[in-house]
Amino acid sequence: MKKESELRILMVAAEASPLIKIGGLGDVAGVLPKAIKALNPTAIDMRVILPYHQVLKQKNLKPKLLGSFNLEALSGVIPCQLFRYEDSEIPVYLISNSCIDNTPGVYCGNPADDAMKYMSFSMAVLEAAKLLNWKFDVLHANDWHTAVSLHLLRARRKTDPFFAGSKGLLTVHNMPYNGWGSQATMKSLGIKQSTNRKLPVWARFTPLAMGLAAADKVVAVSKGYAEEILTEPFASGLSAFTQTLGEKLTGIVNGIDTASYNPATDKHIAAWFSSSDLSGKVVCKQALQKLAGFKTVPEIPIFSIVSRLDNQKGIGLALDAISKMIKQDWQFVLLGTGAKELEVQAAELAEEHPEKVACFIRFDDGLSRQIYAGADILLMPSMYEPCGLSQMISMRYGNLPLAHAVGGLKDTIVDYSTHPQIATGFLFVEASSKALRKSMLESLSLFKKKSVWTQLQINAMENNFSWSISAGEYLATYQSLWKDARFERITHAS
Repeated sequence: MKKESELRILMVAAEASPLIKIGGLGDVAGVLPKAIKALNPTAIDMRVILPYHQVLKQKNLKPKLLGSFNLEALSGVIPCQLFRYEDSEIPVYLISNSCIDNTPGVYCGNPADDAMKYMSFSMAVLEAAKLLNWKFDVLHANDWHTAVSLHLLRARRKTDPFFAGSKGLLTVHNMPYNGWGSQATMKSLGIKQSTNRKLPVWARFTPLAMGLAAADKVVAVSKGYAEEILTEPFASGLSAFTQTLGEKLTGIVNGIDTASYNPATDKHIAAWFSSSDLSGKVVCKQALQKLAGFKTVPEIPIFSIVSRLDNQKGIGLALDAISKMIKQDWQFVLLGTGAKELEVQAAELAEEHPEKVACFIRFDDGLSRQIYAGADILLMPSMYEPCGLSQMISMRYGNLPLAHAVGGLKDTIVDYSTHPQIATGFLFVEASSKALRKSMLESLSLFKKKSVWTQLQINAMENNFSWSISAGEYLATYQSLWKDARFERITHAS
């Protein structure tokens, strides 16, 4: 029996840590629900639902089978099974069906395969709630993979009393990835296109746009990104529509796991340190210099990149800027994988200048923490960055971010040139190698001013990027939707 004072939220996502994490969404769906629940444990019923990916089945999780149901699709009946993973603070449900089972990765990269997995999953989410007889107040979807669940909810709540008053919230992590190529799959499953005439014709049968049109609230992953997606090219062809969202659109910056990313307790780094005692950071820097094959001289500043190697991340700009600053006194460490041409470019730069450039072309969480702890400046010259996590993590370790002033980067970094007393990093405006290089040279000059640099490190380390901040904003958003939901249910019942 549902308590009248209990708020029920179902988080729908493609991934959630610690079960499965590919990118930043894994952190959001894995950590945010726990942070929200912690705000009021007795009044919030927060649950998560995921596809039961092949890679999850290989982990031998042994979840409990709760029941089965069928999806009625134009292409035929699709049997589904609902499981509950029980080794979790927050209830986590897993949905299995042949569409999910037949795809090996979380994201296949093939629109047809990804579409069949996630469109069938989005359909199954509503049926799973009915199987559980659990009436959620808010269905919280994330990106194009689950956005269609909100489109389906909007249609179902008009005809099915079970969903009457239930509200939909969509978090947009990355507008350009909209699920284009899913049209044939949606048609075969019997999913109808959006009837919202404010959408351009092409978008009415595109998953992310369908979710945007159906959602009662749209949350971009930073206030800066919420502003940017009202314009092109950030809106990816949907700016005329996003401008109609009005108060439905807001921005809430993501958080980081401050317990895990803590230089005072992190077991991966050479020495512990804090904002009140930075001596351990010198030890971490020397350890990184030794690992990279550099001279172990604390007075030489270390630039760093921990990122997916992609042009969207501005990696090409960074490598170009670095190559034109060879005569300056610095060292540079890069960690990441991605576009082959960028991997090759980075490796060649390291081969040409091994005394000051080291590139690790791999994913390595432990090494990433050693770089955050040992380096002085983190480069983030992203073309666009909806939120970004690396800049927040780096600040925890006194590694000052130097970033392009876009999206969540300008929301989370206080620029030295505009607010020197409270600055936490550096921002540049023009998306060019020249502007990046100018900002890098300015940071090198400031690095020589030891007392000023130390204060910037302290400022950065004492920022609060914990999920509790984001959780409070999300909870307030849920509660505003919940009031509307309760009113509508009372109206419907009478």
